[in-house]
Amino acid sequence: MALANSLPPEFDRGVVTTVHQGDCHVSNATDLTFSTVLGSCISACVRDVVANVGGMNHFLLAEQSGAAKDR
Repeated sequence: MALANSLPPEFDRGVVTTVHQGDCHVSNATDLTFSTVLGSCISACVRDVVANVGGMNHFLLAEQSGAAKDR
């Protein structure tokens, strides 16, 4: 038995693609959502409304910065 979707249509994220550490994904699909989990890493999301594409990358920080070593 399938559960009815109780969220309004504006909350539908479509197809969810996970961006893993060190990955980069770009797409022009209108029903695609990029998702990631960040710890000490950083991520950048970019959208070009003229070219109708968007993407996300997940920067893996390989070593501590100088400020983090001082703690």
